Amino acid sequence: MVLMDLRRKAPPVPLSSVSCDVAKHPASSSTARSSWLPKTHVERCPLKTLEQIEPDRRSQQKEDLVLFEIFNGFCGGTYIEMGALDGVFLSNSYVFNKQFDFKGLLIELTPKKAELAQKNRPNELTDVVNAAVCSEKKDLHWVENENRDNINGVWEVRSKLF
Repeated sequence: MVLMDLRRKAPPVPLSSVSCDVAKHPASSSTARSSWLPKTHVERCPLKTLEQIEPDRRSQQKEDLVLFEIFNGFCGGTYIEMGALDGVFLSNSYVFNKQFDFKGLLIELTPKKAELAQKNRPNELTDVVNAAVCSEKKDLHWVENENRDNINGVWEVRSKLF
């Protein structure tokens, strides 16, 4: 019913359907997981200073500094970054990938941004996953705002100001 109402009230920008179905990803079954997920381990490494990591910091609100306080002195760890954008801009994991040899999984819903993330971060654990992350399986509608490149999203959970 809600989707029917949304479809009748045409959004101001084009919509495309996206699925929130983790079962479609190759890593969704336990047998597939064991074949693609490499084993990683964290090792102690020399502590770094803020000056050393500054060139690779990209977080929007200094989230990478908070994580740096926790993980400084550890190398070879793993992460998941949801909302990876292009893998560099506003990335909370970029500094750990470049400075501490962490590797991880980047998830980005915007097709163009996921493609850029794949180019910008080729040495991750797996290819960038172009998908939505949801608590349950459902079909959603992707909205792309051509005037504001980083302001895109899912129609059903968008800000009313969008």
